[in-house]
Amino acid sequence: MDSTQSPPIQTPPVESSPTQQIPPQSPKSFLSNKLILVAVILLIVLLAGGGAYFVLNTKSKSQPVISKTTPTSIPASAPSLTPDPTANWKTYTDSQNGFSFKYPSSLYVKISNKFPNSIFVMQNNIDIEKASEGPVSDLTIHVEKGNNIPAAFDNVKQNLHNPLDQNLTIDGASGRGISGTMSGNLEGTFNSNVVILKDNKVITLNFYEYNDKFSKAIFNQILSTFKFTDTNQTTDTSIWKTYTNSTVGFSFRYPTDWKEVDVTDHSGDLYLPKNVQPSIDFIFLSKTFLNGHFPTYSGSSKPITVDGIAGWKYENESSGPPPLSYYVDLLYKGGILRFQADKGPNLDLGQTLNQILSTFKFIK
Repeated sequence: MDSTQSPPIQTPPVESSPTQQIPPQSPKSFLSNKLILVAVILLIVLLAGGGAYFVLNTKSKSQPVISKTTPTSIPASAPSLTPDPTANWKTYTDSQNGFSFKYPSSLYVKISNKFPNSIFVMQNNIDIEKASEGPVSDLTIHVEKGNNIPAAFDNVKQNLHNPLDQNLTIDGASGRGISGTMSGNLEGTFNSNVVILKDNKVITLNFYEYNDKFSKAIFNQILSTFKFTDTNQTTDTSIWKTYTNSTVGFSFRYPTDWKEVDVTDHSGDLYLPKNVQPSIDFIFLSKTFLNGHFPTYSGSSKPITVDGIAGWKYENESSGPPPLSYYVDLLYKGGILRFQADKGPNLDLGQTLNQILSTFKFIK
Protein backbone atom coordinates (compact mmCIF):
# COMPACT_ATOMS: atom_id res chain seq x y z
CA MET A 1 0.00 0.00 0.00
CA ASP A 2 1.10 3.29 -0.82
CA SER A 3 1.66 5.07 2.13
CA THR A 4 1.75 8.75 2.08
CA GLN A 5 4.16 10.40 4.45
CA SER A 6 2.78 13.44 6.22
CA PRO A 7 5.01 16.37 6.39
CA PRO A 8 6.58 16.66 9.79
CA ILE A 9 4.89 18.95 12.23
CA GLN A 10 7.10 21.79 13.08
CA THR A 11 6.78 23.08 16.54
CA PRO A 12 6.87 26.82 16.46
CA PRO A 13 9.70 28.24 18.42
CA VAL A 14 8.84 29.57 21.80
CA GLU A 15 9.35 33.28 21.87
CA SER A 16 11.32 34.24 24.89
CA SER A 17 10.65 37.65 26.35
CA PRO A 18 13.37 40.02 25.29
CA THR A 19 15.87 41.13 28.11
CA GLN A 20 15.61 44.86 28.95
CA GLN A 21 18.98 46.51 28.38
CA ILE A 22 19.92 49.90 30.02
CA PRO A 23 21.57 52.09 27.48
CA PRO A 24 25.00 53.36 28.59
CA GLN A 25 25.20 56.94 29.89
CA SER A 26 26.73 59.42 27.61
CA PRO A 27 29.84 61.42 28.86
CA LYS A 28 27.84 64.63 28.85
CA SER A 29 25.24 63.27 31.20
CA PHE A 30 27.96 62.06 33.67
CA LEU A 31 29.64 65.48 33.75
CA SER A 32 26.35 67.20 34.52
CA ASN A 33 25.78 64.97 37.49
CA LYS A 34 29.29 65.66 38.82
CA LEU A 35 28.81 69.43 38.53
CA ILE A 36 25.56 69.17 40.43
CA LEU A 37 27.31 67.29 43.22
CA VAL A 38 30.09 69.87 43.44
CA ALA A 39 27.55 72.69 43.53
CA VAL A 40 25.71 70.99 46.39
CA ILE A 41 28.96 70.62 48.36
CA LEU A 42 29.89 74.27 47.80
CA LEU A 43 26.44 75.36 48.89
CA ILE A 44 26.81 73.37 52.11
CA VAL A 45 30.24 74.91 52.77
CA LEU A 46 28.93 78.43 52.14
CA LEU A 47 25.99 77.91 54.42
CA ALA A 48 28.24 76.54 57.14
CA GLY A 49 30.75 79.40 56.75
CA GLY A 50 28.01 82.02 56.77
CA GLY A 51 26.54 80.54 59.89
CA ALA A 52 29.89 80.50 61.64
CA TYR A 53 30.56 84.10 60.61
CA PHE A 54 27.16 85.14 61.91
CA VAL A 55 27.76 83.45 65.28
CA LEU A 56 31.27 84.84 65.66
CA ASN A 57 30.26 88.30 64.52
CA THR A 58 27.39 88.35 66.99
CA LYS A 59 29.72 87.23 69.78
CA SER A 60 32.35 89.78 68.91
CA LYS A 61 29.82 92.58 69.09
CA SER A 62 28.54 91.51 72.46
CA GLN A 63 31.99 90.76 73.91
CA PRO A 64 34.73 92.75 72.17
CA VAL A 65 38.08 91.05 72.16
CA ILE A 66 41.06 93.27 73.04
CA SER A 67 44.13 92.14 71.23
CA LYS A 68 47.41 92.39 73.09
CA THR A 69 50.27 93.63 71.01
CA THR A 70 53.68 92.51 72.09
CA PRO A 71 56.02 95.50 71.85
CA THR A 72 58.74 95.03 69.35
CA SER A 73 62.13 96.29 70.34
CA ILE A 74 63.49 98.69 67.74
CA PRO A 75 67.24 98.58 67.45
CA ALA A 76 68.92 101.89 68.09
CA SER A 77 69.98 103.67 64.97
CA ALA A 78 73.62 103.37 64.18
CA PRO A 79 75.67 106.44 65.16
CA SER A 80 76.66 108.83 62.44
CA LEU A 81 79.87 107.87 60.79
CA THR A 82 80.64 111.47 59.87
CA PRO A 83 83.58 112.55 62.07
CA ASP A 84 83.68 115.96 63.73
CA PRO A 85 86.46 117.86 61.93
CA THR A 86 86.97 120.06 65.00
CA ALA A 87 87.17 117.22 67.54
CA ASN A 88 90.95 117.42 67.96
CA TRP A 89 91.24 121.20 67.68
CA LYS A 90 92.52 123.44 70.44
CA THR A 91 90.15 125.66 72.42
CA TYR A 92 90.72 129.32 73.22
CA THR A 93 88.64 130.75 76.10
CA ASP A 94 88.23 134.42 76.90
CA SER A 95 86.86 134.21 80.44
CA GLN A 96 86.62 137.99 80.83
CA ASN A 97 84.40 138.50 77.79
CA GLY A 98 82.63 135.19 78.14
CA PHE A 99 83.26 133.33 74.89
CA SER A 100 85.35 130.50 73.49
CA PHE A 101 86.14 128.98 70.09
CA LYS A 102 88.11 126.11 68.61
CA TYR A 103 90.95 126.40 66.12
CA PRO A 104 93.30 123.96 64.30
CA SER A 105 96.54 123.07 66.09
CA SER A 106 98.43 124.30 63.01
CA LEU A 107 97.36 127.89 63.78
CA TYR A 108 98.49 130.30 66.50
CA VAL A 109 96.43 132.50 68.79
CA LYS A 110 98.18 135.72 69.80
CA ILE A 111 97.19 138.23 72.45
CA SER A 112 99.10 141.19 73.82
CA ASN A 113 98.79 144.07 76.26
CA LYS A 114 99.88 146.18 73.31
CA PHE A 115 96.62 145.37 71.53
CA PRO A 116 94.27 144.80 74.49
CA ASN A 117 91.09 144.81 72.43
CA SER A 118 92.08 142.13 69.91
CA ILE A 119 92.78 138.43 69.44
CA PHE A 120 94.85 137.35 66.45
CA VAL A 121 94.55 133.89 64.84
CA MET A 122 97.28 133.33 62.27
CA GLN A 123 99.39 130.79 60.38
CA ASN A 124 102.76 132.26 61.41
CA ASN A 125 104.19 132.19 64.92
CA ILE A 126 105.34 135.80 65.00
CA ASP A 127 106.16 138.07 67.92
CA ILE A 128 103.33 140.59 67.84
CA GLU A 129 105.02 142.64 70.55
CA LYS A 130 107.42 143.87 67.87
CA ALA A 131 104.62 145.05 65.60
CA SER A 132 104.23 148.82 65.59
CA GLU A 133 100.66 148.44 64.37
CA GLY A 134 98.22 145.56 64.32
CA PRO A 135 99.97 142.48 62.86
CA VAL A 136 98.94 140.98 59.54
CA SER A 137 96.58 138.26 60.71
CA ASP A 138 94.38 135.78 58.89
CA LEU A 139 91.65 136.26 61.49
CA THR A 140 91.30 139.18 63.88
CA ILE A 141 88.70 139.19 66.65
CA HIS A 142 88.00 142.63 68.10
CA VAL A 143 85.89 143.36 71.19
CA GLU A 144 84.43 146.67 72.27
CA LYS A 145 81.50 147.88 74.34
CA GLY A 146 78.17 148.57 72.69
CA ASN A 147 74.73 147.24 71.82
CA ASN A 148 74.49 148.15 68.14
CA ILE A 149 76.26 147.15 64.96
CA PRO A 150 78.68 149.98 64.10
CA ALA A 151 77.55 152.19 61.25
CA ALA A 152 80.99 151.79 59.68
CA PHE A 153 80.33 148.05 59.26
CA ASP A 154 78.50 148.75 55.99
CA ASN A 155 81.62 150.40 54.59
CA VAL A 156 83.28 147.00 54.02
CA LYS A 157 80.94 146.51 51.07
CA GLN A 158 82.82 149.19 49.18
CA ASN A 159 85.88 146.93 48.93
CA LEU A 160 84.04 143.76 47.88
CA HIS A 161 82.76 142.45 44.56
CA ASN A 162 79.08 141.43 44.80
CA PRO A 163 79.06 141.33 48.62
CA LEU A 164 76.78 138.86 50.38
CA ASP A 165 75.01 140.56 53.30
CA GLN A 166 73.05 138.32 55.67
CA ASN A 167 71.74 138.16 59.22
CA LEU A 168 73.33 135.52 61.44
CA THR A 169 72.74 133.79 64.76
CA ILE A 170 75.87 132.66 66.63
CA ASP A 171 75.15 130.45 69.66
CA GLY A 172 71.88 132.29 70.22
CA ALA A 173 73.33 135.78 69.77
CA SER A 174 72.22 137.97 66.88
CA GLY A 175 74.74 139.06 64.31
CA ARG A 176 75.40 139.99 60.73
CA GLY A 177 77.85 138.88 58.08
CA ILE A 178 79.23 140.53 54.93
CA SER A 179 81.52 138.54 52.65
CA GLY A 180 82.90 138.55 49.12
CA THR A 181 86.10 138.82 47.09
CA MET A 182 88.27 141.87 47.58
CA SER A 183 88.98 144.61 45.07
CA GLY A 184 92.00 146.87 44.88
CA ASN A 185 95.35 145.74 46.31
CA LEU A 186 93.90 142.42 47.54
CA GLU A 187 92.02 141.75 44.30
CA GLY A 188 90.39 138.32 44.35
CA THR A 189 91.13 137.59 48.04
CA PHE A 190 88.11 136.28 49.91
CA ASN A 191 87.10 138.43 52.89
CA SER A 192 84.47 137.75 55.53
CA ASN A 193 83.31 140.17 58.21
CA VAL A 194 81.06 139.01 61.05
CA VAL A 195 79.72 141.13 63.89
CA ILE A 196 78.03 139.64 66.98
CA LEU A 197 76.08 141.48 69.68
CA LYS A 198 76.17 139.94 73.16
CA ASP A 199 75.88 141.35 76.70
CA ASN A 200 76.73 144.97 75.86
CA LYS A 201 79.66 143.87 73.71
CA VAL A 202 80.28 144.14 69.99
CA ILE A 203 82.46 141.26 68.79
CA THR A 204 83.82 141.63 65.26
CA LEU A 205 85.58 138.88 63.29
CA ASN A 206 87.55 139.90 60.19
CA PHE A 207 88.93 137.04 58.05
CA TYR A 208 91.12 137.01 54.92
CA GLU A 209 91.72 133.85 52.89
CA TYR A 210 95.36 134.28 51.88
CA ASN A 211 95.84 130.57 51.01
CA ASP A 212 94.34 127.12 51.43
CA LYS A 213 96.12 126.50 54.75
CA PHE A 214 93.58 128.79 56.39
CA SER A 215 90.62 128.61 54.04
CA LYS A 216 87.14 130.06 54.34
CA ALA A 217 85.91 126.52 55.10
CA ILE A 218 88.16 126.47 58.19
CA PHE A 219 86.94 129.94 59.16
CA ASN A 220 83.32 128.76 58.94
CA GLN A 221 84.19 125.76 61.12
CA ILE A 222 85.81 128.07 63.70
CA LEU A 223 82.66 130.20 63.62
CA SER A 224 80.52 127.09 64.19
CA THR A 225 82.43 126.35 67.43
CA PHE A 226 81.93 129.88 68.81
CA LYS A 227 80.30 129.54 72.25
CA PHE A 228 79.33 132.03 74.93
CA THR A 229 80.02 131.32 78.60
CA ASP A 230 78.66 132.72 81.85
CA THR A 231 80.88 135.59 82.99
CA ASN A 232 78.96 135.82 86.28
CA GLN A 233 79.76 132.27 87.31
CA THR A 234 80.91 132.12 90.94
CA THR A 235 84.58 131.19 91.36
CA ASP A 236 85.64 128.95 94.22
CA THR A 237 88.72 130.75 95.54
CA SER A 238 89.22 128.22 98.34
CA ILE A 239 91.07 125.92 95.96
CA TRP A 240 93.43 128.66 94.75
CA LYS A 241 97.10 128.77 95.69
CA THR A 242 98.23 131.05 98.53
CA TYR A 243 100.94 133.68 98.30
CA THR A 244 102.49 135.01 101.51
CA ASN A 245 104.83 137.97 101.87
CA SER A 246 106.25 137.89 105.38
CA THR A 247 108.41 141.02 104.85
CA VAL A 248 105.52 143.39 104.25
CA GLY A 249 103.04 141.19 106.08
CA PHE A 250 100.17 140.04 103.88
CA SER A 251 98.81 137.03 102.00
CA PHE A 252 96.26 136.37 99.27
CA ARG A 253 95.04 133.58 97.01
CA TYR A 254 95.44 133.48 93.22
CA PRO A 255 94.28 131.12 90.43
CA THR A 256 95.85 127.67 90.52
CA ASP A 257 97.10 127.71 86.92
CA TRP A 258 98.78 131.12 87.31
CA LYS A 259 102.45 131.60 88.13
CA GLU A 260 103.81 133.88 90.85
CA VAL A 261 107.28 135.41 90.73
CA ASP A 262 108.87 137.45 93.51
CA VAL A 263 110.74 140.43 92.11
CA THR A 264 111.98 141.84 95.42
CA ASP A 265 111.03 141.47 99.05
CA HIS A 266 108.48 144.19 98.49
CA SER A 267 107.07 143.32 95.06
CA GLY A 268 105.99 140.49 92.79
CA ASP A 269 104.19 139.53 89.61
CA LEU A 270 101.32 137.18 88.77
CA TYR A 271 101.39 135.66 85.30
CA LEU A 272 98.54 134.19 83.32
CA PRO A 273 99.25 130.72 81.85
CA LYS A 274 101.61 130.98 78.84
CA ASN A 275 101.77 134.77 79.19
CA VAL A 276 105.20 136.36 78.96
CA GLN A 277 104.12 139.58 80.62
CA PRO A 278 102.76 140.04 84.15
CA SER A 279 98.99 140.29 84.19
CA ILE A 280 98.69 141.43 87.81
CA ASP A 281 101.60 142.86 89.75
CA PHE A 282 101.99 144.32 93.20
CA ILE A 283 104.55 146.48 95.02
CA PHE A 284 104.90 148.04 98.43
CA LEU A 285 105.95 151.70 98.23
CA SER A 286 107.40 152.55 101.62
CA LYS A 287 107.09 155.88 103.35
CA THR A 288 110.77 156.43 102.76
CA PHE A 289 110.42 155.68 99.04
CA LEU A 290 107.49 158.04 98.65
CA ASN A 291 109.31 160.75 100.61
CA GLY A 292 106.05 162.50 101.28
CA HIS A 293 104.88 162.42 97.64
CA PHE A 294 101.57 160.63 97.90
CA PRO A 295 99.22 160.40 94.91
CA THR A 296 96.20 162.67 94.76
CA TYR A 297 93.04 160.61 94.39
CA SER A 298 90.19 162.35 92.62
CA GLY A 299 87.91 162.06 89.61
CA SER A 300 87.11 158.41 88.97
CA SER A 301 88.95 157.23 92.11
CA LYS A 302 86.74 155.33 94.53
CA PRO A 303 87.39 154.53 98.18
CA ILE A 304 87.90 150.87 99.00
CA THR A 305 88.49 148.84 102.14
CA VAL A 306 90.43 145.54 102.10
CA ASP A 307 90.67 143.50 105.31
CA GLY A 308 90.04 146.63 107.35
CA ILE A 309 92.64 148.77 105.55
CA ALA A 310 91.42 151.82 103.64
CA GLY A 311 92.52 152.65 100.14
CA TRP A 312 91.59 153.84 96.68
CA LYS A 313 90.65 152.13 93.42
CA TYR A 314 91.09 153.87 90.08
CA GLU A 315 91.80 153.22 86.39
CA ASN A 316 94.28 154.38 83.80
CA GLU A 317 92.20 155.47 80.80
CA SER A 318 95.05 156.62 78.54
CA SER A 319 95.36 155.02 75.10
CA GLY A 320 99.16 154.91 75.05
CA PRO A 321 101.74 153.37 77.32
CA PRO A 322 101.53 152.40 80.08
CA PRO A 323 98.83 149.94 79.04
CA LEU A 324 95.29 150.35 80.30
CA SER A 325 95.19 149.17 83.91
CA TYR A 326 93.21 148.92 87.11
CA TYR A 327 94.95 150.21 90.26
CA VAL A 328 94.30 149.58 93.93
CA ASP A 329 96.33 151.55 96.50
CA LEU A 330 96.06 150.40 100.11
CA LEU A 331 97.39 152.84 102.74
CA TYR A 332 99.47 150.51 104.89
CA LYS A 333 102.36 150.99 107.35
CA GLY A 334 102.79 154.60 106.35
CA GLY A 335 103.25 153.64 102.71
CA ILE A 336 101.19 152.26 99.80
CA LEU A 337 100.62 148.63 98.83
CA ARG A 338 99.72 148.93 95.14
CA PHE A 339 98.10 146.35 92.83
CA GLN A 340 97.99 146.82 89.08
CA ALA A 341 95.89 144.62 86.74
CA ASP A 342 95.51 144.64 82.98
CA LYS A 343 92.39 146.25 81.63
CA GLY A 344 90.90 145.63 78.22
CA PRO A 345 88.25 143.60 76.42
CA ASN A 346 90.76 140.85 75.81
CA LEU A 347 92.78 140.94 79.04
CA ASP A 348 90.35 142.64 81.39
CA LEU A 349 91.38 141.29 84.79
CA GLY A 350 89.29 143.60 86.93
CA GLN A 351 87.06 140.77 88.10
CA THR A 352 90.05 138.55 88.91
CA LEU A 353 91.68 141.37 90.88
CA ASN A 354 88.50 141.79 92.92
CA GLN A 355 88.48 138.05 93.64
CA ILE A 356 92.12 138.16 94.76
CA LEU A 357 91.43 141.14 97.05
CA SER A 358 88.49 139.26 98.58
CA THR A 359 91.00 136.67 99.87
CA PHE A 360 93.50 139.30 101.06
CA LYS A 361 94.75 139.09 104.65
CA PHE A 362 97.17 141.33 106.51
CA ILE A 363 99.60 139.50 108.79
CA LYS A 364 100.04 141.32 112.11
